Amino acid sequence: MMRTQVVTGEVGNQLEFKDALTDSVASGDCHLAMRLDKDGFQFALFDTQSDQCIFIKSIAKDSEQELDLVKFFEHQLSTHPLLNRDYQSVSLALAGEPALAVPSGFSQEESEKKLLELHLGHTPWQVGEEKIEMAGIRWLFEFPSVLEKAAKKRFPNVKVSTNSAWMIQSILRKSKWSKGRSVFVDLSDSFFDLYIVNDGQLEFYNCFSAQNETDVFYHLANSLHQLGLNAEEEKILISGPIDVGGETMRLFRKYLKNVDLNFGMDFYKLAKGLGSAKKQYFVSLLNQFVLCAS
Repeated sequence: MMRTQVVTGEVGNQLEFKDALTDSVASGDCHLAMRLDKDGFQFALFDTQSDQCIFIKSIAKDSEQELDLVKFFEHQLSTHPLLNRDYQSVSLALAGEPALAVPSGFSQEESEKKLLELHLGHTPWQVGEEKIEMAGIRWLFEFPSVLEKAAKKRFPNVKVSTNSAWMIQSILRKSKWSKGRSVFVDLSDSFFDLYIVNDGQLEFYNCFSAQNETDVFYHLANSLHQLGLNAEEEKILISGPIDVGGETMRLFRKYLKNVDLNFGMDFYKLAKGLGSAKKQYFVSLLNQFVLCAS
């Protein structure tokens, strides 16, 4: 079959990559991966028979018109044809939200809720949990019950979690046999996640608000300094909306000696029709396939 690509590019607030297989593959053989945060919504479709991603769409959130994240999410579910099908498996990651790690052996529900409350600065509506066995921790986070309800109403088989938990699992899988330290920076429009792994073990994680490159440099350098590390000497891998020859990457390379783009942590393939999709833009979204597809 001839495979074709449809790229809407920067049309309004949307970016889309589509392979011809998207219209012919059975939805029962597909995994739907979704990522939601205060900056927008992304989703990708994978053909589980060929382990290929056949569709990617990214929609920026208009903060002036769409103040409510759940309503924004529900609007996307109701308007896109691909989100009105049933799939073999479905995953939804909420990004840009604080999380708290506790040892795997610690399991006191009231104490955990209190710890998360202190971490968040408010009482959580609903405490979510993701076990990260490779790190020996349980990842606690607030996942709004109204958001989970909206997701399960449309996709009863959806698996929900926080984006940072799935990213950590992907990073640890890739770094299992690695020696030395790697710093992972996953950028979004108004925040970024910072992950530091040393000898295959999670050493540090945090999520920072960042409106520009200066904010990113400040939080990155300050975090490394607090750990007794030098930003100029560490291996730094960057993902998110950043281009090889773009201004942001040039600034990173001006001040950091060992910096490169991160094109993904887990095994998956992009269909031929998605050849021009920039994998670094969608690392956290695409990683869901290996972790969540059934």
